Amino acid sequence: MKNLFDALILGIVEGLTEFLPISSTGHLILAGELLDFKSPSRDVFYIAIQTGAMLAVVWEYRARFFRIDLQLWRNLIVAFMPAAIIGLLVGGLIKTYLFKPVPVALAFIIGGLIIGATEALGEGFLGPLVGGGVQDVMAYLVALLFLIFRPYGLFGQEIIERV
Repeated sequence: MKNLFDALILGIVEGLTEFLPISSTGHLILAGELLDFKSPSRDVFYIAIQTGAMLAVVWEYRARFFRIDLQLWRNLIVAFMPAAIIGLLVGGLIKTYLFKPVPVALAFIIGGLIIGATEALGEGFLGPLVGGGVQDVMAYLVALLFLIFRPYGLFGQEIIERV
């Protein structure tokens, strides 16, 4: 019964974090540790639940994924290749040392501190120039910087026909 409860909680964690720009794998690792989820088939369960979540994303964006858009597929392949190469070269080390609760929690904390520092520095440097309130718009400024270098987003240019 405990494994069924653990599966339910982990499924909720995966479902909530897969569509957000946060680490669903990291949250699964931490939630599994908090639940003391030590099932012998834990890794298989994690793979299965994440595969289901990825298939849900593919289903949600099926119209975009399954149309013939060479630029989209080129961009996906180009974005995938560095991760695949690094994974093949050092995947064992990453799994051994980083797929543990302490490194994941530290990464979340360090990432949060970087985001907080960015907001604070933005408020400190840009706030006086524009009259304050910069902390609330730092995420938009970071997105704007991203769009300067990738004006068509992550997946390439969206083609809009005007009539």
